This record gives sequence, structure tokens and C-alpha cells, in this order.
Amino acid sequence: MPRKPRLGEGMFNGLIIDSRPFMARMEYDFYEKVDQQTISAKISLSAGLNRYPQTWLVPTLKLYRIANRGVKRDKVQALVESITDVASLAPRVQALSPDEQAILSMVLAHDGIIKYQNVSRKYGNEEEDGYFWESSPPTSPIGRLRLHGLLFVGRMQIGQRREKMLVIPSDLRTTLADLLPQSLEPREALQPEVYVLDISLTDIEPRIWRRMTVPANIKLSHLHAALVAAMGWDGRHLYEFETSKGNYGNPDVDLGTKNASRRRLNEVVRLVGDTLIYLYDFGDSWEHVIRVQAIRPLDDGEVVPSLEDGARACPPEDIGGIPGYYSLLHAISHPTDQASSELLEWVGEGWSPETFSKTKHESAVQAIARKAHWNLP
Repeated sequence: MPRKPRLGEGMFNGLIIDSRPFMARMEYDFYEKVDQQTISAKISLSAGLNRYPQTWLVPTLKLYRIANRGVKRDKVQALVESITDVASLAPRVQALSPDEQAILSMVLAHDGIIKYQNVSRKYGNEEEDGYFWESSPPTSPIGRLRLHGLLFVGRMQIGQRREKMLVIPSDLRTTLADLLPQSLEPREALQPEVYVLDISLTDIEPRIWRRMTVPANIKLSHLHAALVAAMGWDGRHLYEFETSKGNYGNPDVDLGTKNASRRRLNEVVRLVGDTLIYLYDFGDSWEHVIRVQAIRPLDDGEVVPSLEDGARACPPEDIGGIPGYYSLLHAISHPTDQASSELLEWVGEGWSPETFSKTKHESAVQAIARKAHWNLP
């Protein structure tokens, strides 16, 4: 569902200065109302579609090229007839994205019902999707499957908790199992690939670099976290990946930045020698060139991501970009200058441009990988 705006977002001194957070809150509340409904493990396609609000039902009708006529019961019946027609459904399933197909296979592997978080952890949630599908159709894999009527969301009592669940309509499970590529079930059976990446800060000599291995299908948001740990940044600044498929980072409509959690590395770089740009801290503008040095199968027992090697320390945070970094190097070599003394005092003791601890940085990479549950065995 859409991101829940923070309390007071869009206001200043009690005055509304930006209406967008209030619209986002309204969409969040509408989405939440749909997702809070109790769902049955054996919900039928007809029952699931009947739960759809008008703003969802009309785009689904349009997707299946069904005229928006009659009462809701007639519209749902027309959709059921179209979706359950194997000849019509087969090309639509084949046209689904790899992630969408993998989600369906994953849910089917759990008898057609699974906890929402088990899927969203791998394939992303619906945070960037809006409630009004007519003007803004969902773009997340889960949202797209809901638009197709192939996946429903609701709450179910599991023990002492009302868990948020994903459910494939009971009358579609056998058909979808036959239509989906068998290699996708389960997805974990596919042989994982590893990218060996060379990461280098631009316009700095001697070179500040790292070499690390990551899953080929790592989300760009997770790659950002790994890069922060490998380089030695503290991660409190904004970031952006510049790729041939657009820019990804913290989503920003005005800047045209897409959500990094919606794109995987092997979707933007596919071949040895391919590169992308990673920009960290829009103020200091630390630009990293990331080059695919090698692509290989995951070795037995190998854990990725992993830091293989590197050289030299990344600059201190908020030093003022490349000019500030070279001013710091000058200060180190001329410590008696007044300006140098003040700069060195600001940086503090313990930082050296030549210091690089593979053990320390590798431990940081592994720590965030374990915490986020995205390192591969």
C-alpha cells in the first residue's frame, strides 16, 4: 500500500504548505481499508474481485478489454469468465515480468497462500503504488498481480495475530501452476549468479577503491547499503544510481528518481564491463563508478555480498567534496598552518587517507546483510 505520511508532514506552524502528504494519507487509509478485510484461504476469484473498490475494478476491466457496463455483479462475472479462460489467460501469464511470475510460483509452492512479508522481503511491497488505479496503475510486482486479479490481499488469524496474507484465487491455482514456467518453482532452485564489482571514487588520485561480490539479483537499495559498509560511509545522506534504465534511489517524483527497491542489479547491468554510477551525498557529491568485473555461478558454501579487497579510506563525511578532501590532504602535510590546524581539529584523530581495514569493512558488510536477511547462503 502507499507509504504512510509522517504526522505533521506537509505542515509548518500549523499551516498546510503542501497538500500532497494529505492526499497520500487519504490514499493510505483507503488502501488500508481494503487490506484489513478478513480473507479466506480458499477465496474464489469472484469473491476476491467483489472486494475491489470501483477505482480498482474499472482498470481491471480495461486491462481485460471488458466494457464498463452493468452493475458490479455483471462486471465481476465478465471478469471471471475472461480470467478463467485458459486460452486468454495463457499469453497474459507469459507476458508477466520474471518477478511477477516468481511471486505466483512462490505462493503456489505454499498451497496458494503465504504471509505478505515473506514475498515483499524479496520482491518489494506496494509503497509506491497509489489507490486510484484509473489515473495511476500499480507498478510494483504485487500491485500488478492484484490489478490482473491473480492475487488478493487480506488479513487472517494465525495463532494470536491477524497476519497480512497473499492469496491466489482457489479456482486459478491449478491453471496457473500449469501455465507458469516450471523452472520458477521454486525460484531458489535456479543456480544463483554472482557479480564481481569494482567500485572506485572518481576524480581522486591515488585511487580509492573496493572489490566486492554481490548477488546478481540484489536490489539496488540493498546494493546501496552494501556499498556504504564497504566504502566506510555512515549512510545518513541521500544516494542515487544512474543507469541506462533511469535513476534510482530515494523515490522523488520531482527529480524523476525511481525507487531503488524496485530494480535489481542484473536488470541494469548484464555483461562484464557494464558500468553504472553511484552518487552518495548530494551536497559533497561523491561519485562512484561501479564496473562489472566478472559474472560467475555462486560457489558451494559461498556467502555474498562479500568484500574481497580495497585500498585507502573514503573521505570523512561532510568534508566539502573533492575540494575539501584535497584541502584535508594539504592540511595533513602542512599541519602547522592555522587553517590546516583548524581543519585537522574538525576531522579529529583516527582518520588517515591510507588506512583500509578489509576485516573491519567486511564485518560491516556482513552485519548489514544479516540484519536485512538478504545475503545468500
